[in-house]
Amino acid sequence: DGAGNIEGPPVGVEPAEVYAAYRIVKEMDPKRPVLISLNCMHSAKIYQHAADIIMVDPYPISIDAGPCTPEFGCCGCDDCVGSVQDVANRLDHVADQLEDPSKPIWLVAQAFGKELHWSREPTPAELRCMTYLGLQHGASGIVYWLQTQSTSPLIDEVKQLAEEVKHISS
Repeated sequence: DGAGNIEGPPVGVEPAEVYAAYRIVKEMDPKRPVLISLNCMHSAKIYQHAADIIMVDPYPISIDAGPCTPEFGCCGCDDCVGSVQDVANRLDHVADQLEDPSKPIWLVAQAFGKELHWSREPTPAELRCMTYLGLQHGASGIVYWLQTQSTSPLIDEVKQLAEEVKHISS
């Protein structure tokens, strides 16, 4: 009842392997879309043909990643400055990398914090801003990345935003 999601791709996985996984999923279930979640700034150009929908997940709020390296892989939000504007910048950059301008891009908005690279979660106002920046910069879908420790005010804001986006998109 959902879509196939290729999370990653993990560090060290060759693009050909990701394309092969996409083809297998599409052969098994050609009616549902395959999504790929890309965190790295320049990965859309490489992996754009391995999914029907590109999900972009910049997590800029309170980021303290240090330098991104091939050895370390994911560093939370490469080329981010730690501002909600990183969401707009990332969506614009990904759209510019795609050969097919009609390929859907979804935003995976940061609704978590207090772990690994993030010293705090976004405020409800920051989450609201990231959501609407996403819509203004071409996201045709919004997904929220929550963690079990996400606070009630943030969860309440996700619910409110889901209703608002549903209302304006209908």
